[in-house]
Amino acid sequence: MTTDDSYDRRPGILGHYWFLTFGHAPALHAMATAVQQTIPVTDFAPVPVTGLHLTLDRIARPEKCSAQQLDSIARAAQHACRDRTPFTVRIAGVTNLHGALAFTFESSNRIRELSGILRAATLSVYPAASFKDSHAAPHITIAYPIATDMSVDASSIADRMNEAIAEVGVVIAEAELVLLERHLHAYSWTTGSRIPLGSNINR
Repeated sequence: MTTDDSYDRRPGILGHYWFLTFGHAPALHAMATAVQQTIPVTDFAPVPVTGLHLTLDRIARPEKCSAQQLDSIARAAQHACRDRTPFTVRIAGVTNLHGALAFTFESSNRIRELSGILRAATLSVYPAASFKDSHAAPHITIAYPIATDMSVDASSIADRMNEAIAEVGVVIAEAELVLLERHLHAYSWTTGSRIPLGSNINR
């Protein structure tokens, strides 16, 4: 499992990653918006709901992985996930991650399991993958710090919001292989392949 919260301000293309995205999660969008409306925009840059994501793993720098290799990785992942079923995870609260604000999960076992499946599939066809291990728990960042040394402020906001928000369930039905780009206080990506869970079920 990797993380995008070792945050610095150098923009540019970071490489190919495994992502979970949340374009069809209205309850998550509503909760993120509710939290973001309480955050001072002079200190934090809220993530648009269309930009909410969870980084599962880093695969490679863009110059290290060809289009043919990416296609092979996607096919291996599709095969590995064909009998896996979509699952629901519950967002349990807000936390401070090095000055960023993020949602954490009630249990992250299924997310870690999916990450492991995708990593094994990637390595089966691309042994040179440059994975990055992290001790950070799976999370969805909802605001990045504009200034440095924002951990105290982020912790205070997280504590306040955890007294007000309710748990929300989010369905995980696919993973995405993306090309990730970092901006000044945000990230964006281009999706190369979508890997559905359970594509072989009921066939």
